[in-house]
Amino acid sequence: EDKSLIGDIRDTSNYEIFNKVNPELITIFRKIEKEFGKPLNIKWGYRDYKTNISAGGARHSSHLNGLALDIELEKPSRSIIKKLILICSNNGILGIGVYRDAQILHIDIDQNKGKRAWGSNYHSTSIPFWAKKEIMYHLTK
Repeated sequence: EDKSLIGDIRDTSNYEIFNKVNPELITIFRKIEKEFGKPLNIKWGYRDYKTNISAGGARHSSHLNGLALDIELEKPSRSIIKKLILICSNNGILGIGVYRDAQILHIDIDQNKGKRAWGSNYHSTSIPFWAKKEIMYHLTK
C-alpha cells in the first residue's frame, strides 16, 4: 500500500482531488516527503471551481489547474513548518502559503504566478513573523 499521499487519497470518493494533480507536482511532493522523513497528509489537491469557492480558496487558485497541494499537519510546530518551507523551496516549489494556525501549508508549481509567498489574507503582509526568515530565503533563492 502506498503510504505517500495519505489522507484524502484513500477516500475513493475524493480520488479526483489527486487524479487531476500535475504529475510533476506529485513527483516533487514525494521528494519533499522523503526529505522530511515521514508521511505528509494532503488536505487538498485539485479543486473544481465550486469546491474551491466553498473551501475558501482564492478566485484564481492554482488548485483549479491541479498545480497546488495543501499539506495538513496534525500537530504543527513553528520549527516543523520552517523546516518544511525550506525543503519545499529547495525542491522547486514556487508558491508557499503559510497560514496563521499553521495547520495547512499550501505549495504550488504555478509558473504563471512565479515564486511568491503569502499568509492568511493571501498577501505577503500576513506571513507569520516566525516564518519570515525562511520565506525570505525562499523568495531570494
